[in-house]
Amino acid sequence: ERAGWMMGMYVGEKSENPYPFVLQVDKASDAYRKGIREGDELIRFNGYETMPLWRVFDEVNRTRPGREMTIWVRRGAETLRYFVRVPKDPGAPPGEKVEASKK
Repeated sequence: ERAGWMMGMYVGEKSENPYPFVLQVDKASDAYRKGIREGDELIRFNGYETMPLWRVFDEVNRTRPGREMTIWVRRGAETLRYFVRVPKDPGAPPGEKVEASKK
């Protein structure tokens, strides 16, 4: 089991769930503005499977800020596709972004 911040989303996985899922979305993030919501299951990320989740975190951290990534989610019976921009610090929680801007 793993969880962490990624592109304005707090994402987690559990061994009994087939896909990682969004636990929280920063309302100031591009992910939120584009429509990703708490409870969404991440089923594909930039063309790759989302299991194991550590691979998704690695992919995000290797991507240059400002690039757009394709995220497929399942919400209930729907499968939705979003194009989300990678932020300057893709793994930072919302509070750390605020602190960094004060310096």
